[in-house]
Order: sequence, then C-alpha cells, then structure tokens
Amino acid sequence: MSRPCAIRACVPNYISKQRKSPLIDVNRVTSVKSLVEVGQTQICTINTRRCSYRNLRLPLLGDFQAHNARVAIVALEQLSAKVFKISPISIRKGFRGLRRLTGIRGRFESLQSDPMIILDVGHNPDGISAVVAELQRHRYR
Repeated sequence: MSRPCAIRACVPNYISKQRKSPLIDVNRVTSVKSLVEVGQTQICTINTRRCSYRNLRLPLLGDFQAHNARVAIVALEQLSAKVFKISPISIRKGFRGLRRLTGIRGRFESLQSDPMIILDVGHNPDGISAVVAELQRHRYR
C-alpha cells in the first residue's frame, strides 16, 4: 500500500489548509512490517518518527489492518504532542484490547478453521480489494 492514506486526495489537504495545520503523509513518516499471525492476533512492527512499536499485538488480521494501525498511531502521537500525553505503552495496551474495548468484529475474522471461514465486512471498493489481496496472500486448502 504505497498511496497516501486519504479518502479523497483533496479533502485532507483542504481541511489542513483551512485549519492551518500540517498535512502528514503517513507513508513518509512510518513503516510497517507484519511479522506473524497467531490465532486472531497479528504481531507486527510499526516505526514512526517518535517510536518503534516492535512486536505490536493487533487483534485484527491482514496486512491492511497493520497499515490502518499506523495511521491511528500517527494521529495519537500528534494528539500526544499537542493536546494530552499518550505514552507508547498506552498505545500498545489500546491496540491489545481493541476487540474487547470496541466490540469490533468482522474485520478479516476467522470464524472456523476446518473448513476455513473468514468474515469481513468490507463495504467499499478499497475494502473489498484489501480483503481479496489478503485472501490471495494466504494459502487455503
């Protein structure tokens, strides 16, 4: 995923100019590496200019979820620098408890392993494309 994280290219830039705030290209200030999936947890490393989140546990599977997490982390780091302090430890705890704290379900969720049944609530072209790419990345019997 090398394109900027934005719904529409003009909207974030417009909002940024309107509010006189910087526009952050997450692709330039972060990197992400998926390491391993264990059950319903993905363990990855996300590096930002502020911190390296090694072995970050995300209770959401799929490479696209790790990329979404880096956007959230950059936003949290910006809030931490300007509004209130959020420690890297708190960010880790928040991601670890994501499913429990939010009740989020249906994001490339494995419901059964034999036969494999995956549930995803992708509801737009980008979401469906991400699910298809993730299915192609895995080898299913």
